[in-house]
Amino acid sequence: HYTERLELEVRKRTHELEEAERELRRSYEQLKQTQQRLIEHERLSTIGKMSATIAHEIRNPLSALHAAAQELKESLTLPEEYQELLDIITSQSARLSKIIQNTLTFTRPVTLEKREVDLHHFIDHLLSSLRGDARFQNGIRLSKSFDVNVPPVYIDPDAVEQVLWNILINAVQAIRRGDGHVEILTRWLPHGINGLDGPAVEIAVRDNGVGIPETQLEKIFEPFHTTKTQGTGLGLAVARRIIEAHGGHIEAESQVNRGTTMRIVLPVGSPERRDRDQEEPMRRQGG
Repeated sequence: HYTERLELEVRKRTHELEEAERELRRSYEQLKQTQQRLIEHERLSTIGKMSATIAHEIRNPLSALHAAAQELKESLTLPEEYQELLDIITSQSARLSKIIQNTLTFTRPVTLEKREVDLHHFIDHLLSSLRGDARFQNGIRLSKSFDVNVPPVYIDPDAVEQVLWNILINAVQAIRRGDGHVEILTRWLPHGINGLDGPAVEIAVRDNGVGIPETQLEKIFEPFHTTKTQGTGLGLAVARRIIEAHGGHIEAESQVNRGTTMRIVLPVGSPERRDRDQEEPMRRQGG
């Protein structure tokens, strides 16, 4: 009997040690992720401050140059080659102004105005707008696949629309063939996923475009990283900030010449969370 009790005690202690080891590993992984996020936050904060300062200094003289070139175009009759030069000045100065505006937007804190949203109705409305966009008029097929179990979500619809619009336009621009296809899918995750403890939903945008090389995939969410000749490199960086401000995360999977899938996971939220979010500004205002 003593031997049996001893064996039981040893098994019990072994199980406890194994559980403690697993918990220690989980804590270590969470600590590593938190440290990485803090390092990234500090890096982005430094970049943001520098970019905002530079953008403010450039914006006014650039606006003056653009206005002067526009005035010359409208008030003078010039040979065609000079008109073309003025067209280049006005178009490129307008592009620089857009880059500056995007930079300033990126450096500002993300503020959300959340409300309960029917996700599928929200996506349908977005797709209707996209089908009217000229970039979708080149034979690209746009489809959807919705999980009927997805409940209403508590999000800022304008901010999430900005994210999805950017991702969908990127998907269209990545397609170089006649049988282009972009699909948007939803999935209900009642038990959460990848560090999200509560219920969540996944929104995926899949295309059959040129894909992203593996060496570039880790960099696509970094500010000012772009593979486009006309890109600012801020679209996906802003998208990540918006999704993380919702308590979610965004990631990409891609294969060259086969296509890319962008996955967004958002916590569903709850009436209790909504009430807390609404009360927090009131508490701050009340001191």
